[in-house]
Amino acid sequence: MDPIDINYLIKKSPIKSQANIARKLKVQRQTVNMVVHGKTKSRRIQRYIAKVVGIPTKDIWPNAA
Repeated sequence: MDPIDINYLIKKSPIKSQANIARKLKVQRQTVNMVVHGKTKSRRIQRYIAKVVGIPTKDIWPNAA
């Protein structure tokens, strides 16, 4: 899935933003952004985003383990 699509889903979800995800998970917003853009991997962040947007992790990040 494209980062633009992921950001759109986040904005439509109850959490609304990457910054809110970062606050909830106690990580830097830049870390969430890097995960969304596929520059780094974090199963915890990926699973949380997938849960919030209601789409399986493997459908958002097909290469996620």
